[in-house]
Parts: sequence; C-alpha cells; structure tokens
Amino acid sequence: MLCGVEHPVENVQQRAEGWERGRPITIGANCWFDPGAVVNEDIPPSTLVAGVPARTIRALT
Repeated sequence: MLCGVEHPVENVQQRAEGWERGRPITIGANCWFDPGAVVNEDIPPSTLVAGVPARTIRALT
C-alpha cells in the first residue's frame, strides 16, 4: 500500500472538517516490498522494505 495522504494534527479545526494533505512518494528502481508493507515515504533504489509503516530491512546488491 502506498499512502501519501495525512491529516493535519496541529490544526484541530481542519482535522475536524476532514482536511487531508497529499504528497508525492518516490519509489526507486529495483525495490522489493514485503506483502502488507505500508509505504508512506520515499524509498531509495535497490532497497528491501517491510512493515507498517514500511522500514528499510536492507540494501539489495
């Protein structure tokens, strides 16, 4: 899952109104993802990621 949307936490009024912010996520070439990983930030090339949120497990060579 790629998740580039978040809700504002510093402005209670905006959060109550359902505001969301979107931002781009860049996935580098030759990346591998564990099933169920939730990607919410850029992933560098040749990287294995897993988890919720996705974290780097190791660089691929």
